[in-house]
Amino acid sequence: MALLALTNDNLAFFKRSLRADLPGVGSSHLSEALAAALGCRTGITLATRLREDGAEMPSLAAVDQAAFAARLAHLGHRVATLPALDDLARSPDLPDRIWAVFKDGDRPALNAWHGECQRRGIPYVYVTTGRQHARVDWDWITVNPAFDGVPSDDGESKLLDRIVGAIRANAASSPKAKFDASAFAGHVERLLPEDAHAQADAIFELLYGALRRARRPVPAEATASDGGSMQPEARTAGSHSTTGCAKFNEPLARARTNLGPKNKEYENLPNSQAADPRL
Repeated sequence: MALLALTNDNLAFFKRSLRADLPGVGSSHLSEALAAALGCRTGITLATRLREDGAEMPSLAAVDQAAFAARLAHLGHRVATLPALDDLARSPDLPDRIWAVFKDGDRPALNAWHGECQRRGIPYVYVTTGRQHARVDWDWITVNPAFDGVPSDDGESKLLDRIVGAIRANAASSPKAKFDASAFAGHVERLLPEDAHAQADAIFELLYGALRRARRPVPAEATASDGGSMQPEARTAGSHSTTGCAKFNEPLARARTNLGPKNKEYENLPNSQAADPRL
């Protein structure tokens, strides 16, 4: 199931798309079915959740196709062919995407996505596709500098363990996949395309979850005088302070870590700097 950021713009996009695909279903019933697909009992419950979250850090929800179909059926709509909700959640037209897909080498599009992630204050996660394989990259660089300590505060070694666990779990059909990872930045390469989307969802969910859990006040020195807008300091990828942090990667004299089920050789480098995954 694909992940969706619960924003008003994303829900409006879903409703417009669903009304176009299901003209025989009334708007209120579509709203109720969509709420069920997003794990809420009613449309009112979903609206309350959005209101409590606020616009700055919306929560995420897995899009449940079966729950959507069941709620429609309960409301008296038995539709032979339903639109694929995962496709809507991963559409390039979705207003508030949590990650994006690009062709390998499309630097202008990557730069634009970097700018959007920085504007929204979310981790920089993206998928690049080649002729046979795909790659997932992530970086904390687009998060407000006031929150640079979040991966460490969250227990970076534990966060990294969860990231590695997610990589393994979502690379079941990509036996040649390799990765280089820290809690701040990393990549998974040689993925089959069908695995890359699930990888991006899982990694974004872990990083964003750590950020949402922090929810601490922004330090005064990081707040501009124009009413609280943030002025991020200049940073380069991988420039986060990671003293004492763990990083999983390959030994320099050895090929990168394979994700094959028998290979459990990781290198724990407690004082390594988070590498730029794009170098």
